[in-house]
Amino acid sequence: MMKKYILIFVVVLTGISCSVQHSEFPLKIEVIENPSIEGSRYPFIRQDESLNPAMSWFTPVDDGYKIEFAQYQDGTWSSPEIIVESSSFFVNWADFPSIVTFEGKPIAAHWLKKIEGGTYAYNVEVAFRNADGSWNDPIVPHSDGTPTEHGFVSILALDQDRVFAVWLDGRNMKGMSHGEMSQKADLVDLSTAMTLRSAIIHRDGSVSDEHEIDSAVCECCQTSLTKANNRLIVVYRNRTEHEIRDVYYSVYDLEYGEWNEPQPLANDGWEIGGCPVNGPQIHANGDEVTAVWFTGADDLSRSFMARSDDGGLTFGDAQQIDGGSSMGRVGVLSTSDGSTWMSWVSTGENPAKIYLRKVGVDGLIEDAIQVAEINASRGSGFPKMAETENGILMAWTSPNPTSKINSILIHVDE
Repeated sequence: MMKKYILIFVVVLTGISCSVQHSEFPLKIEVIENPSIEGSRYPFIRQDESLNPAMSWFTPVDDGYKIEFAQYQDGTWSSPEIIVESSSFFVNWADFPSIVTFEGKPIAAHWLKKIEGGTYAYNVEVAFRNADGSWNDPIVPHSDGTPTEHGFVSILALDQDRVFAVWLDGRNMKGMSHGEMSQKADLVDLSTAMTLRSAIIHRDGSVSDEHEIDSAVCECCQTSLTKANNRLIVVYRNRTEHEIRDVYYSVYDLEYGEWNEPQPLANDGWEIGGCPVNGPQIHANGDEVTAVWFTGADDLSRSFMARSDDGGLTFGDAQQIDGGSSMGRVGVLSTSDGSTWMSWVSTGENPAKIYLRKVGVDGLIEDAIQVAEINASRGSGFPKMAETENGILMAWTSPNPTSKINSILIHVDE
């Protein structure tokens, strides 16, 4: 396999409202080939305790796409396997399929399938993988049957035969587009808003424990889900009658099967009359939980983090991570050594850059590190990352001149 090494030196960002510990050495960035072909796009990387992440992506075929996946183990990618092929996928730069792993093995995947009823009428579909590599028939986790939007899924394995999914559900939108929400005086009528819902999906095709988490949320920002001991924590962009679209979180108790009342991660006060398509991310290591998000409040483009040390029940104060030059598209990864890595895409630079920032086991936040250049257009999607035995694996789409998937390995301990 062809490999290329690049030494990336620390880039110090000023004006950041948090304690900073300076890194002394450059990181080694290894540009690695991956098994996707030219024209592929929108990678998603899944990692569990095995540190053998799996990556899924779209591959073009004559009449549509196929969704493929491969695993990265011992510095080598496995041969790609086809999950499903169709001419009716809903293909979107910000809302793309994912692979699910359990104890180091791929067990399920999700994607979006267009249905009759309109341009933005599509279902979530989830399928389980069998030991022989075959895939079961897809399961639709929402039972409303409306020709509306269902997407921006976050999904985790509970065990070999069950996955927990959270998604944006447009059943109350009644086919209206995002710009057609009715008004009550100066307020938005949230009775026709996008909702946030969850369910447990079983290998036998059944769906249980269906919940509405929030009755009014932003229409097309990503959700993110993590597990902290016996709890699940979801982060998402909320929506109020006054069009304040700040990031909220809610906690699900796996023992009692209930969500608590959603709470804001921070009161940014971002008033925006449309979805920014720029959702939060969250990741846990035991009771240590870190959430990151983007906001355009006060006409400033910034990315923030907040930390919890009680399994996501409460979060500390928001801290800016980007130095005031972020377009968001954030990521967060808690690694096995107790560190946390946060990523974002810069703005005001040409080309744009992907930056990383580390929170050490001592809680101190180190300086920002530039790890790659990226096309700032929508076609680049959202960079994804996971931990491997040799460092952090990161992947994103390069849209020009022909779409391809870039992947790098960041050697954080060298």
